[in-house]
Order: sequence, then C-alpha cells, then structure tokens
Amino acid sequence: MPIPERLSRLEPLWGVWRIKGEIGRGSFGRVYELYREEFADRYVSALKWIALPKDKDEIDELRSERMSDGEIRSYYGGFIKSLNSEIRLMSELGGNSHIVNYLDHLIIERKDEIGWDILIRMELLKPLDKLMSEKTLSNNDVAVIGAHICQALDVCGRHGIIHRDIKPANIFISPDGNYKLGDFGVARTMEKTLNNMSRKGTPLYMAPEVYRCEPTDLTADIYSLGLVLYQLLNGNRVPFLPIDTAPSYEQREAALERRIKGDPLPPPVHADKNISRIILKACAYKRGDRYKNALEMKRDLERFLDQSAPSSPNKGLRIGIAATLVVCVAFWLASRMMKTPVSPEPAQSALPSPSVIVVEPTPESIIQPSPENAEVQTDLTLDEIIDMQQRLMELGWLDASEPSGKYDAATSHAVIDMKRHTNEILNTTFAIDSGVDEELLEILKSPLALEKPESMTQATPTSTPTPTPTTPA
Repeated sequence: MPIPERLSRLEPLWGVWRIKGEIGRGSFGRVYELYREEFADRYVSALKWIALPKDKDEIDELRSERMSDGEIRSYYGGFIKSLNSEIRLMSELGGNSHIVNYLDHLIIERKDEIGWDILIRMELLKPLDKLMSEKTLSNNDVAVIGAHICQALDVCGRHGIIHRDIKPANIFISPDGNYKLGDFGVARTMEKTLNNMSRKGTPLYMAPEVYRCEPTDLTADIYSLGLVLYQLLNGNRVPFLPIDTAPSYEQREAALERRIKGDPLPPPVHADKNISRIILKACAYKRGDRYKNALEMKRDLERFLDQSAPSSPNKGLRIGIAATLVVCVAFWLASRMMKTPVSPEPAQSALPSPSVIVVEPTPESIIQPSPENAEVQTDLTLDEIIDMQQRLMELGWLDASEPSGKYDAATSHAVIDMKRHTNEILNTTFAIDSGVDEELLEILKSPLALEKPESMTQATPTSTPTPTPTTPA
C-alpha cells in the first residue's frame, strides 16, 4: 500500500528515519516500518501514525453542526491532550520486558488546514496474529503467552490502567521470545474509565460488561486475555464458532450474542484440562468468578508449565542430587553409630548382598540394635554409591581434594563420613534455574538430613569390665 503523501512529506522523520512500508493498522491509526542506515549498519523501528481528523468528511460534519473553525480546532485539541497523556503513559511503562518499548514521538500541527499528525516511534516486533498464521501453538506456548501478558497487565494495574483492547494484533513477540503488550491507543486511566465508560476496543474479545457499556474494572482485561488464549487452543476460533468449516456472518453474530448473554463456554478443543480450567476461569461471565488480578492468573499458568514438564533436565538433576544427598547422609548416620573407626580386614571372598551395604565394625564397638537405631540399608550397590559421591565432587558440592569417604576394594568396606560436609551441602543455594525445587527443599530440610537420631546422643558404648583383683589365700 502506498505511503500517504501527507506522511511522506515529513521524511526524513527525526532527521534520519525513512518509511519502508505499512505493516498494520490500529484503533486510531496505521503502523509503518522505519529504517535508517549508518555506515554498513541498518537500523529498524516501528512508527505509529495517528491523523486527526481522519479525513475531511469529519470536518464537514462538524461544520454542518454550525461549529466555527475555532470551535472545531478546540474540539480536536481535546483529543490531542488525551493522546499526549497516553504517550506520556507509554514512556512511564517503558523498560518493562512485557510491554512494547516507547522510543520517541512528535505532535505536528498542520499549517494549511485543521488537523494534527501524531508520530510515535516504538520497537519493531512481530504481532501475534501473524505468528498464529505461521505455526500451531502448543499448550505450553499458550501458557507462556498468557504468563507474559499477565505480567504486563500487572504493571497496568499498578498504574490504574485498563487496556480494553487486548487482541492478537496488540500482542507482540520479540526476537528473544518475550511476548509484549502494545497499542495503548484506547487505554484510559481507571478513574476516567469508571466515570465515563465507552465501548472502546474490539467486540470479538470484549468482556460482556464492556460491550454493554457498564462500569468495569481490571478483570475486563483478564477476560479479553482469556479469550485470546481460548482462540489459540480452539483452532483459532472464538467460542461457539464451528471449527472445521468457515463461519458465516450469521454464525459470528450468533456466537457473539451467546457469549455476551452469558452462555457457558465449552472447553477449547485442543486444550489440556488444566490449562482449560485456567482459561475458562479467566473468561467467567461474572466478574467475581474471574481471577481477581493478573498475578493470580500468572501463578496458575506458571504452575501449569511446571507440572507439564516433569522430565525437565534441570528438575531431574535437582531430584537426583536430593536422592544422592539422602543416601550419603544415611551412611554418615550409620558411621556415627559406631564406637570406633573401622579397621581394614583381610580380603573377603565375596561381597555383601548387592541390595544391602553393611559397614562391619569390630564386635565390641557395635551399639546394640533397638527401635531407635535400626540398621541403615539401601537398595543401591556399593559402586553406585561411590559413583554418586564422584558426581557430587564433579558438581563442586564435595571437596575432591579432601574426600569425605573412604573405599577399600580389597575388603569391600565403605565408611562415608558426611559430618564435616553436610552443612556445606545443605546450605548451598543450588542456583539452578530460578531456585530450589519445593520437593528438594522438603527432602533437604527433613530431620534425617539435619538432625542426629536421639539414640546417637544417648547411647553409651559397651566397655570391657575391669577384672576385680583377688587376694591370694
């Protein structure tokens, strides 16, 4: 599509930027790709152009109402002030990883006629509706999109903003995989929205109360986001539309009417039952049945992502480390139940049973068995225990230069003393991904890992009785 002459006359924008072509249209204007070249480098950006009025017909309509040119200019001046406030809002929200970054703007009043050109320069990103046409998104992909936009909505909520036009065309993906919320052209502060509700936005994704021009709150944006996620897992169709055939105009109107009047939404056809529950809660007809805020919905989406990836390599590593630590601490407890260190004995002809590893002390050093100090056993072989210990050394959680265990292959005895290293291991942050798995924390904080059995502190080792001297007759 050719660039409007009115816009091309303003090139080069900001003295350096030129227009490559139109890439989209928003609620108030059009979006273009900008570029500039410096030496061998080429830089790109996005331009949102808002023209007020949109065309001369608007001016003629106002003149038909017997408004003078001065009154018309004052009328549009109110729009300019409102848009300038929203531009300032965009600059305040800038820097958030899930909101499109504002870079610069110009407001230019025309000299030869009544009108203004508003130019807003932003980062150039791919809109979600184009991504939808290129690939099929999985349940996890959709959960990531939802979690990222929930983060953006949380920022909006802290500024008292209802976006009111959340749709695939206003959600963007950055080259590094972050999803971002953009186009605040119809956003207003909450105070203005509550006092003067208007039907701004796209009806296809509107909450029922917004469509009916009723007072609303931030849950309206949660509803719209839920409908976007619903569409992504429903064959790119909103609720009540046929999946396998192209919907007619009448079917689209009937689907919108059913949703607005509150018919229960069927689950998205390609959604896992857990993410389906999250989406349907976000799209609840009654505001009180929806998520109270965006962070609440974000937590459920992140929990879904955690539960849907049980075979994650990092999670498996954390669980493996936990199991290894428990085994090592168990052997430390076994060694502490002995009175004296174990001395090497002559080579045995056979190893103990591979399912049980027993440390064999001298007979007089054994603490007699009792319910409080049962024999420590494991289903792992001795070689597996040594291999686990070696892996801990390779990961840096055991000091390889001062090994905490001894292994005598000739006698098949193992004495693993974890006393000195246990606190170092348990106090390690385990900075894998964003932190420690909850189940790993539970294992590491268990009494077995942190405390000695009570019997160990109370048991008194047996001693050889001293012979009583006798007097010769």
